[in-house]
Amino acid sequence: MSAQEVPPASPTLSSHSAPSTAPTVSVLAPSPVNTPNITEKLIDDYSCGLYKDKMTIYPGRMYITKTHITFHTSQLFSQAQISIDVNDIVGLFKRNTAYVFPNAIEVVLKDKTNYFFAS
Repeated sequence: MSAQEVPPASPTLSSHSAPSTAPTVSVLAPSPVNTPNITEKLIDDYSCGLYKDKMTIYPGRMYITKTHITFHTSQLFSQAQISIDVNDIVGLFKRNTAYVFPNAIEVVLKDKTNYFFAS
Protein backbone atom coordinates (compact mmCIF):
# COMPACT_ATOMS: atom_id res chain seq x y z
CA MET A 1 0.00 0.00 0.00
CA SER A 2 1.52 3.36 -1.00
CA ALA A 3 1.79 6.35 1.34
CA GLN A 4 -1.07 8.10 -0.49
CA GLU A 5 -3.60 5.30 -0.06
CA VAL A 6 -5.82 5.25 2.99
CA PRO A 7 -7.29 1.87 3.94
CA PRO A 8 -11.09 1.96 4.06
CA ALA A 9 -12.67 1.80 7.48
CA SER A 10 -15.50 -0.50 8.33
CA PRO A 11 -18.91 0.56 6.96
CA THR A 12 -20.60 3.36 8.87
CA LEU A 13 -24.14 4.61 8.85
CA SER A 14 -25.29 8.13 8.08
CA SER A 15 -26.77 9.85 11.12
CA HIS A 16 -29.59 11.29 9.01
CA SER A 17 -31.16 10.85 5.61
CA ALA A 18 -31.78 13.82 3.33
CA PRO A 19 -34.16 14.23 0.42
CA SER A 20 -32.61 13.42 -2.94
CA THR A 21 -32.59 17.12 -3.92
CA ALA A 22 -30.60 18.17 -0.86
CA PRO A 23 -26.80 18.46 -0.99
CA THR A 24 -24.98 15.26 -0.14
CA VAL A 25 -23.36 16.02 3.20
CA SER A 26 -23.23 13.17 5.62
CA VAL A 27 -22.02 13.14 9.19
CA LEU A 28 -21.04 9.57 9.84
CA ALA A 29 -21.26 7.58 13.02
CA PRO A 30 -17.96 6.76 14.74
CA SER A 31 -15.84 4.09 13.11
CA PRO A 32 -13.89 1.52 15.14
CA VAL A 33 -10.81 2.21 13.02
CA ASN A 34 -8.98 5.53 13.30
CA THR A 35 -9.17 6.21 9.53
CA PRO A 36 -11.91 7.67 7.33
CA ASN A 37 -14.11 5.61 5.05
CA ILE A 38 -12.56 6.56 1.69
CA THR A 39 -12.84 4.17 -1.23
CA GLU A 40 -11.68 6.50 -4.04
CA LYS A 41 -8.14 7.35 -5.12
CA LEU A 42 -6.77 9.94 -2.72
CA ILE A 43 -5.46 13.12 -4.40
CA ASP A 44 -4.05 14.74 -1.25
CA ASP A 45 -4.61 15.12 2.47
CA TYR A 46 -3.98 18.00 4.88
CA SER A 47 -3.79 18.48 8.61
CA CYS A 48 -6.32 21.15 9.62
CA GLY A 49 -9.07 22.05 12.03
CA LEU A 50 -12.80 22.47 11.53
CA TYR A 51 -14.01 25.70 13.15
CA LYS A 52 -17.46 25.70 14.75
CA ASP A 53 -18.96 28.90 16.20
CA LYS A 54 -15.56 30.67 15.86
CA MET A 55 -14.59 29.29 19.27
CA THR A 56 -14.56 25.50 18.98
CA ILE A 57 -11.89 23.86 16.84
CA TYR A 58 -11.95 20.18 15.92
CA PRO A 59 -8.44 19.11 14.84
CA GLY A 60 -8.25 16.44 12.16
CA ARG A 61 -7.36 15.70 8.54
CA MET A 62 -8.93 16.75 5.27
CA TYR A 63 -8.85 14.15 2.49
CA ILE A 64 -9.40 15.26 -1.11
CA THR A 65 -10.58 12.90 -3.84
CA LYS A 66 -11.96 13.61 -7.28
CA THR A 67 -15.56 13.67 -6.04
CA HIS A 68 -15.42 14.42 -2.30
CA ILE A 69 -13.81 16.51 0.40
CA THR A 70 -13.77 14.48 3.59
CA PHE A 71 -12.81 15.76 7.04
CA HIS A 72 -12.05 13.22 9.74
CA THR A 73 -11.49 14.05 13.39
CA SER A 74 -10.69 11.78 16.29
CA GLN A 75 -10.48 13.03 19.86
CA LEU A 76 -10.00 10.69 22.77
CA PHE A 77 -12.87 8.20 22.50
CA SER A 78 -14.99 9.91 19.85
CA GLN A 79 -14.65 10.13 16.08
CA ALA A 80 -16.55 12.11 13.48
CA GLN A 81 -16.41 12.39 9.72
CA ILE A 82 -17.90 14.95 7.32
CA SER A 83 -18.05 14.08 3.63
CA ILE A 84 -18.90 16.80 1.10
CA ASP A 85 -19.74 15.99 -2.52
CA VAL A 86 -17.86 18.46 -4.79
CA ASN A 87 -21.00 18.85 -6.94
CA ASP A 88 -22.72 20.48 -3.94
CA ILE A 89 -20.03 23.16 -3.51
CA VAL A 90 -20.98 26.63 -4.79
CA GLY A 91 -18.10 28.57 -3.27
CA LEU A 92 -14.54 27.99 -2.07
CA PHE A 93 -12.87 31.03 -0.50
CA LYS A 94 -9.49 31.83 1.04
CA ARG A 95 -10.02 33.30 4.52
CA ASN A 96 -8.00 34.68 7.45
CA THR A 97 -8.24 33.44 11.02
CA ALA A 98 -5.98 36.02 12.69
CA TYR A 99 -7.01 38.98 10.49
CA VAL A 100 -3.58 38.88 8.85
CA PHE A 101 -2.64 35.47 7.51
CA PRO A 102 -4.74 33.72 4.83
CA ASN A 103 -4.51 30.30 6.49
CA ALA A 104 -8.08 29.06 6.08
CA ILE A 105 -10.66 28.07 3.49
CA GLU A 106 -14.41 28.39 3.61
CA VAL A 107 -16.54 25.84 1.74
CA VAL A 108 -20.09 27.02 0.90
CA LEU A 109 -22.72 24.49 -0.20
CA LYS A 110 -25.90 24.78 -2.27
CA ASP A 111 -28.07 24.76 0.86
CA LYS A 112 -26.10 27.76 2.28
CA THR A 113 -24.23 25.57 4.78
CA ASN A 114 -20.64 26.62 5.20
CA TYR A 115 -17.60 24.87 6.65
CA PHE A 116 -14.53 26.74 7.82
CA PHE A 117 -11.20 24.85 7.82
CA ALA A 118 -7.89 26.33 9.01
CA SER A 119 -4.32 25.25 9.59
